[in-house]
Amino acid sequence: MFAIDRYDVITIEDPVFHEQAFLLRDNLVGSSALVIPSLGNNLMSFVASLPSASRLEVILGAPAGTMREDAWRWGNPILFPFPNRVRHARYSFEGHLYHLDVNMPEGHHLHGLVCYRPWHVDGVRADDRGAVIRCSFNAEDHPDVLQQYPFPFLLTVAYILSGNSLLCEIEVRNVGSRPLPMGFGLHPYFRVPLAPDGSRDECLITIPAERVWQLDAEKLPTGQQVPVPQGLDFRKPRPLDKVYLDHSYTGLTRDAGQTTCRLIDPRARVEVIGEFGPEFPELVVLAPADRSTVSFEPYSCVTDAINLAAHRPDTGLVALRPGNRWHGKVKFSVASWDV
Repeated sequence: MFAIDRYDVITIEDPVFHEQAFLLRDNLVGSSALVIPSLGNNLMSFVASLPSASRLEVILGAPAGTMREDAWRWGNPILFPFPNRVRHARYSFEGHLYHLDVNMPEGHHLHGLVCYRPWHVDGVRADDRGAVIRCSFNAEDHPDVLQQYPFPFLLTVAYILSGNSLLCEIEVRNVGSRPLPMGFGLHPYFRVPLAPDGSRDECLITIPAERVWQLDAEKLPTGQQVPVPQGLDFRKPRPLDKVYLDHSYTGLTRDAGQTTCRLIDPRARVEVIGEFGPEFPELVVLAPADRSTVSFEPYSCVTDAINLAAHRPDTGLVALRPGNRWHGKVKFSVASWDV
């Protein structure tokens, strides 16, 4: 099958939010991904197709009736320029104090400025790499963003679907005249269990991390790291059982330059694999008690790095110089699994 026949990208109306959406398809394998640029360029669905589990939706998409303003709670929200929380919705950089919108009851700012706003579609195509959509967010098109974060940037994200793998390629460009403080993160909501008759307790995960950041009662890092406690240690595949996670892992280990996380559903005989490189030295893992999901969230910096950086140098905060670019890649794959 030639690439032009195997892959395609079609435009549809999303049935939940009634927004223009782009459906990436691998017609040979049967996999697909749904991207909604107007809702933060959110990857709202990723469907794999395996001999052992045909048409398996691995991303937890929004159900009917979800409000537009809650779209970021589903799919794969893009977190920039600061992933997760910013304490008291304020930060200092180069001697100046800045304020972000408060969007948490506790008075903090959550998940940055791009996952709530529309993106521009730069192009779609089908080629030898797969089905591709490339979208961008130019801060200069959003005065409300520059009011809170006066550092002009151009953020570009491309999704590439091929087989049962989805590659996310990221570029941040500083288009301003001074250094740009930044952190980038993704927040994929993977469905757990993956099998309709599966059990969350039976699903296994792996988290290749040697340490965790100590968190306060509001899930913000205190600035201290400790060896990963036994109850949070998933360096070897281990059932979720009754463990509920909302933790910041660090000291990530790599194989051939890649950190690899896994979600395994033994009943479905399927595993979901997340891979990312050294540009993402931090990992938040969310496995809540009230939702059927596990999130492996690769971050280029720890939560609240913009404030912690004043006290320690290893937060991952990037100060991108004018004209420079930052790149990252994250890959999600789905494969058959056997004991």
